[in-house]
Amino acid sequence: MGYKDVVVEAVTGSGKTLAFLIPVLERLLRLDEPTKKHHVGGIVLAPTRELASQIYDVAKTILVFHGPSKAAFDLLDGSGESTAEVYPKNTTKVIPQLLLGGSTTAAQDLSQFLRTSPNLLISTPGRLLEILSSPHVHCPQSSFEVLVLDEADRLLDMGFKEDLQKILKLLPKQRRTGLFSASVSEAVDQIIRVGLRNPVRIAVKVKGAHGAEDRRTPASLQMKYMTTPASYKIPALAKLIRDLEPTPAKTIVYLSTCAAVDYFQHLMPSVLPDGVSLVPLHGKHPSNVRQKNFARFINAASPVVLLTTDVAARGLDVPSVDLVVQIDPPSDPKVFLHRCGRAGRAGRKGLSIVFLQPGREEDYVSFLEVRQTPVQPLHQPDVGISEDQSTAVTQKLRAMVREDRALHDKAQKAFVSWVRSYSKHQASSIFRMDDLDWDDLARGWALLRLPKMPELKKWQGDRFMVKDIDWDNYGYKDKRREKQRKLALAEFQENGHYQGTKPTAPQKSQTTPWSQKIEKKVDKEKRRSKKLARRENERFTKMTEEERQAEEQTKRMIEDVKRQREAGQDEVFEGGAACNKIQTQQHRMSRRAGSSGLVAVVVGGTGGIGKAFVKSLAINTNSPKIYIVGRNEQVLDSLKTELTSLNSSGTYIPIPCRDLSLIKEVDAVSRKIKSQEEKIDILYQSQGYVSFGKRDENEEGLDKLASVRYYGKIRFILNFLDQLEAAPSPRVIIVLAAGLEGSIFPDDLGMRNPKNDGFLNAASSTATFVTLSLEKLHQKHPKISFVHLYPGITKTDLFKTEHLGPVAKFILNWVLFPISHLAAYSADEVGQRALYAATNGRFRVQAPSRQASGLPLAEGSDGEVGSGVYTLNQYTDPVHNDKVLKPYRSQGFREKIWEHTIEEFETALAK
Repeated sequence: MGYKDVVVEAVTGSGKTLAFLIPVLERLLRLDEPTKKHHVGGIVLAPTRELASQIYDVAKTILVFHGPSKAAFDLLDGSGESTAEVYPKNTTKVIPQLLLGGSTTAAQDLSQFLRTSPNLLISTPGRLLEILSSPHVHCPQSSFEVLVLDEADRLLDMGFKEDLQKILKLLPKQRRTGLFSASVSEAVDQIIRVGLRNPVRIAVKVKGAHGAEDRRTPASLQMKYMTTPASYKIPALAKLIRDLEPTPAKTIVYLSTCAAVDYFQHLMPSVLPDGVSLVPLHGKHPSNVRQKNFARFINAASPVVLLTTDVAARGLDVPSVDLVVQIDPPSDPKVFLHRCGRAGRAGRKGLSIVFLQPGREEDYVSFLEVRQTPVQPLHQPDVGISEDQSTAVTQKLRAMVREDRALHDKAQKAFVSWVRSYSKHQASSIFRMDDLDWDDLARGWALLRLPKMPELKKWQGDRFMVKDIDWDNYGYKDKRREKQRKLALAEFQENGHYQGTKPTAPQKSQTTPWSQKIEKKVDKEKRRSKKLARRENERFTKMTEEERQAEEQTKRMIEDVKRQREAGQDEVFEGGAACNKIQTQQHRMSRRAGSSGLVAVVVGGTGGIGKAFVKSLAINTNSPKIYIVGRNEQVLDSLKTELTSLNSSGTYIPIPCRDLSLIKEVDAVSRKIKSQEEKIDILYQSQGYVSFGKRDENEEGLDKLASVRYYGKIRFILNFLDQLEAAPSPRVIIVLAAGLEGSIFPDDLGMRNPKNDGFLNAASSTATFVTLSLEKLHQKHPKISFVHLYPGITKTDLFKTEHLGPVAKFILNWVLFPISHLAAYSADEVGQRALYAATNGRFRVQAPSRQASGLPLAEGSDGEVGSGVYTLNQYTDPVHNDKVLKPYRSQGFREKIWEHTIEEFETALAK
């Protein structure tokens, strides 16, 4: 209403639907004149059909109290001809239309649009894109008022992002936009892409037990967990529903896959208490089945259980949901609180329970605590299950499966889909395949036999759980399917293969003498050694003299480390000669780096400084996991081999990237790493090059020099914020060579004016951009410490001279380079200093005692001790350039540069 874009984050069940519907309807009703025919005034986007239908129903409920609007859609329904005549045709009113894919065709929806001329569209993304693409549907700036994205983080997921970007291109840029969700903060790096202009952020918190605003769920919702083996889950669910007082009116039970719902919908009714019915719902049901089953659940007069997947986890406001049970924790941790939030809505008391298997899965409790979603153990009611009770339920369910082979087929399909889902869990360090008890899982799923799966190759157990089954005579209840099975069986018994398949080729004899096997293995190793030696010789002959010296230095480092380890000595990190004054602190730093389980992402790891940093990190760390991002795949592979030699306990993952100046490439690399990691301890970035030529734009319209030095670095930080905040003491290191903070161009922050172009201007302005943007980031994310490191003159092959004339090239190559190399530091020395900056306690965030690891905290870039953002010179001493930065801070350029950066991202991603 106040001409502002908004980003709203509020706990589930707090009334977000009304919070955006009422202003949208009010805005459309306050228009000076009615919306023109076939012009759209507002759009509400929802990720699922059920949520869109719910929003549409709420809108109609509100509009009943507005006479002209009610009369208009009554007339369209054929139920209000007499009342419609009371209002003139030019009366302002709201006519909503619901657009859902699957229930009707796009042609039918377009026909209704042309007939009714609605001015408010409530839709899912796919169908809305089809309708807006029609030349008969108009959304001009003169008519279009507001766009609302409900469950915004889900809309920005991979499945919806492409449609959403196309929709935004079809809408005018001058509009009001609102994003609403219970977990907006977890999609901040994607929210910036949707075209909000200076949005107002509203976060509705819930006070915790001690009055702190730290909860992300309603206070009326109890969130519990229960540790139970897989074979106890179904009987525990039945006992929970039976023993709760009063009996839950509506219960939602979540499984991880559609196939699991299809299977258990046939088994669960037999173990549920009398009088409790079960309704299945998942995303692969036909649209009419989904609508019918959802209506059955909502309108049920007696206790009912909805057996579902995450299709019913977001936004749905189902009245009287008293209990939510998560038999399978969600693969995406973000979905957890959305599932829980189906109960305890609008102040109603609710209970949510998640089942966790004993062992490593219990760490999920601590994981949720970190995400401000605390759960407590379930004590009341007591739903403990004995082994006899579990066995009785398993036998009962297996007896049902034995009655119909169709259930066995569903069980096999469902179990395979569950295993795949489990293997892709984002919290992979907690939900590990190696920890699964396959025998117990088979009992919990009432399997007659475990399916053939790659995951069971190393398992030594017996796949056949029930021994007394005659598989040849185990048939289907469906007579047609049984007839087909018998025909196929007869074909197999007669010809040795099923109809339409080729006979299995006889296997070759595996009786090769043992001596021959040994000889073959020895010959193979000899050939392999010769091949590797030949490649190594070719590589060595192609090296420059500097590369050979670096190679020899690396070999000496490896030998020193091996000698220290053989002698049982502690590894002491020693910096270069210029770092003598801080060697004691570096020794303490090595102790911190030596903690196990450290995860680091190194961008620019194939360059001189980055490569040296990775080596130092590998040597001084126990069992690190290091992602190395670089352009040269051969260098990445060679570096991985070298790091393994330095420290075989580490894991080193090379990730090639074609062009680090492209924001889309940065996002692609980030997605690969985020899919594997929940936390990142160190994000180190030294990607860059120095070009003395003119402005050189990449395909996204960004200057390559500025993008590599600034935009790409900031983008990596934004992409990894969730992982960094999940680490106990996260740190971001940005190494920015060739230029200290300097003047910027206030009216041309993008430096597109040729007068402002040039290397020196770009170097100094991007340095200023980095420092001010890191300060802005730390304001929003105070847990993370940021270090901006100037390495000084370093011996690396970083300079590009393609755009220079012959005189400039001569001066650069024969005058400046030799002089600079005489005064330059080696890449190894700079890399060691970077490790010091990445791990030393002086550069952590502010602590109450102003101490960290026994060391006094350093002064930050703003001159404040322990500010969390540190600028370090080539000696790793903290410095602060107040002369340049203080005026820019006072003039609000931290915010202006940040807004400019976000706009550049939007422009780049739109191309």
